[in-house]
Amino acid sequence: SIPRNGKWTGSAQERGSTLPCTMKLNFKEDGTFFGTNQDEDGSAVVEGVFDLRTGAMRWTETIGKRVTFVQGALNWQQQPPAITGRYESSVGVQGTLAVNAQ
Repeated sequence: SIPRNGKWTGSAQERGSTLPCTMKLNFKEDGTFFGTNQDEDGSAVVEGVFDLRTGAMRWTETIGKRVTFVQGALNWQQQPPAITGRYESSVGVQGTLAVNAQ
């Protein structure tokens, strides 16, 4: 089965700060997902792919002309399910994130 759709909350770590974030994600049987990520930068459009066998994920978050590239891992068997990842934006900001299904 695919990961649950809905709200995932947690935080990002960048430049020595912890920033809360709320993702709303919809996973599809074909291994794609989409949604939004709300954080201090605003509401980003999320589009990506996941592999249920390995847990590997890749996605982009777009706000206007700025794009953030994320590589992560999905652990849907732990309770609550979790996503962790590393990111780099098109303006050079790097960081990590961790969110849990709500």
